[in-house]
Parts: sequence; C-alpha cells; structure tokens
Amino acid sequence: MDFAELLSTTASKLKPDSAMLLFSQTTKRRNRDVFYDYRNSSDIIYLTGLNIPDIILYISSDKKIIFYLNFPDPGQERWTGKMITPEILQSRFKLEKDNIRESKNFWNDLPEILKNKRSLYIDFNMQNDDFVKIIKAVNDLNKNNRDATCGPDQLLHVGEILHEARVIKSRDEIEKIQRAAQVTQKGFIGVMKFTRKPGDEILYEYQIKSAVESIFRNSGIMDIAYPTIVASGNNANYLHYADHSRQIQRHDLILMDAGCEYMGYASDVTRTFPANGKFSESQKEIYKIVLEAQKNAIGLCQIGNTFEDIHNKAVHTVVSGLWNLGLFKEIPDANDNKERIQPLSIEEVIEKKYFRIFYMHYTSHFLGLDVHDVGKYYIDGKSRLLQSGMVFTVEPGIYLSEDYDFIPEKYRGIGIRIEDDILITENGHEILTKGIPKEIKEIEEITA
Repeated sequence: MDFAELLSTTASKLKPDSAMLLFSQTTKRRNRDVFYDYRNSSDIIYLTGLNIPDIILYISSDKKIIFYLNFPDPGQERWTGKMITPEILQSRFKLEKDNIRESKNFWNDLPEILKNKRSLYIDFNMQNDDFVKIIKAVNDLNKNNRDATCGPDQLLHVGEILHEARVIKSRDEIEKIQRAAQVTQKGFIGVMKFTRKPGDEILYEYQIKSAVESIFRNSGIMDIAYPTIVASGNNANYLHYADHSRQIQRHDLILMDAGCEYMGYASDVTRTFPANGKFSESQKEIYKIVLEAQKNAIGLCQIGNTFEDIHNKAVHTVVSGLWNLGLFKEIPDANDNKERIQPLSIEEVIEKKYFRIFYMHYTSHFLGLDVHDVGKYYIDGKSRLLQSGMVFTVEPGIYLSEDYDFIPEKYRGIGIRIEDDILITENGHEILTKGIPKEIKEIEEITA
C-alpha cells in the first residue's frame, strides 16, 4: 500500500481550511512495571502502517503532513530496541525534514498549525487528557483573535472521512484479511483434532485456547484479533465468555470464537463442534437450524441487498426451526419473567422480537482493522446497501441456557454459533473462511 498517496488522498477529502489530528494509542500498564503488548490506533495503522506509540499525525486540507514522534534515544533503545528514525519516515512518506518533528514540540506548535483553520477533525473517542488540551488550545486561539488570526470554530469526527473510507477495502487490505483467514483456518482444523489427548483424556477450555493461539503464532502470525473464546457446555450461552477454567465433559459441545490479526487486519470465525467427535440428536437438531440460517443469510450477500435483509433472513430461519421443535410454545414475558407467553405464530414471534431470548445479537458486523470494524449500518435511517469491497461476518446463533425450564430438558445447555467472514464482490460474494469445516459430517470426521 502506498501510504504517502493515502495520506494525500485523505488530505484532499478534508473541508477547505481544515486540519485533522490523530493520536496513537498509549501504552497500557498491566500491573506495576509490566505493560500489555502494544497495538496502535486502527486509524493510524490505516493511514501509515505504523505500530509504534507516541505518534501524533497532522494532516491539513492544503496537503501538509506533519509527523510528531519520539526521536531515537540511546538510553531507551538499550531497554526496548531500535526506534524508528526521522530519516525512515521522510523516505517512506516522501516528506521534507521539517515535516518530521519531535513529540515534545507538538503543544508549542499547535497554535501555529491550527491558526486560521476553520474546522478541526479529531477522534471523539479519545480517552485521555489530550482531548481537553486541544479544546483549550482552540479556545485560546479564538480568544486572541484581534490580530486577525483565529482557530477552528467547528469540530468534526475523523470518522466522517476515515471510517467511511475504511468500509470499502482495497485489494491490499483484502489480501491481508485473506491471509489472516488462511491462518485462522489452520488453527480451527488443528484444534478440532485436539479436543482429546491420547487415552481419551478430556481437556480444559484453556488448553484449547492455548492450542489455537499456538497454531496462529507457529504459522507466522504474531497477534490474535481479540481474546479467544472457548466455551464448553452451558458456557457457550455466554456470548463473551472469558473464564476458560472449566474441564470439558465428554458429551459437551465446544464453541470456539477465534481469529488472528495479520498486519493489523483481523479474521473472526466461530465454529461449534462435539468434544467426543459426535453430535447428539438434540445437538444436531439445533445445529442444523443455525447452519441453515447462516447459509440462507449468506445467500443474500450481494450488491443491492442490505444488512437488514441478511439479519431478517437469519432470524426467520431460526424462528421457524425452533417453532417446529416446539420451543416457542411457552416463553417468559420479558417484562415479568414469572409470567408466560404463548405466541400464536412465527410472525408474532418475529414482530414482537420474542426470539431474542434464544438469539439476542445481530447477524453481521464489519471486519477489518478492528474485529468490529468502523462504518455505518444505517444511512438516513435506512439499512445500508451492500457494496463491492465490504467485508463483514455472518454469524447466527441459538443459545438455550440450562436455566430455561420452559423448554424441553434435552435442549437445555446447548449453545451454537457459526460464523464466517464474507467479502462482497461485483458478482456476489466470497466466503473468506470457507475452508473451515461446518457441515455435520465434516466436523464429525475431523473431530473423531
């Protein structure tokens, strides 16, 4: 990717007489003098490819680009390794020497680089003191405007420019997501063979988690895209389950939601498979409904359809399947769990959203530099039309808690989700994660 050209293109999209400021993520302390592995802000990675802290990026509508960063310090380098040099940035981004400045000069430079700018683009999600300091600097500029200078009088969210640009992936971005998907496939297939040790010893959830992340890293991937979820038995009914301390039981289903990150770009996959290599009949009944819902929803992944179309198709399939199994005969009233409701039709269940007790999340989300990537799902109050270059997930699920005494006992404790990564193309779609088994026969063959 030509980042110098991308920076220039971004500058050309700004309003006249405006500027954009982007701040890299700060390092995060884990405890005492130990820090979490560093990961930069996705907007900085998108525009520069840089994954180093303490960068401030200035972009103006007249195409002036300034990088502020910590210059190499021999004392610091003795502890953490070589730091990027101004000369490297000059060459990489085709900039003059004065466009690469030390971070310590930023706040002194700020009044000058914002002088006579009418608008300022900034990330409204900034969670540190820098946001307040910028607002103060803008106010100070506007207080002292008797010398014919002034600061911005309009604040705009960087998402207006950057986040919409990030919705449609370039060929380079798609290739990075494809690489992440390929390694994720290796991880899932490897783990499906790993649910039991020799001698049929059942493992713990954290051992499955460790196994898939090890495969990612042994395949040349440094980072996971998000905390891996390995949920066995009833734990699969907790959407963001994070404990991983349970020993997996022989007849459990294992729900694994995992993905790796390649050069900042994420994959995101969920599969549900039997610990003992074979689905029970009741597990199979629920699994078939989720798989059918996903296939039906993916069938609508093409230009001109909407995210609502995809979700509604998945919902209708799930509701119809559960209705036929009798799971909507009597359900709790959301306003009073002691009361019971007897829906009269599938249409009533959908219209009144009774299905949310079994399927409570949306079917799709954008995927890219963030696992839940930026982008609007509704424009002018209408569900967004799908466009070529969009990448998102399709992930229906059914969650039947062991506490649901209003459903047949044989279904209680079953939680199933199936998730794939989809690229919209000019001719339809491509399932980027299609190599990961999800048919019952395929899964039983590999897990057995």
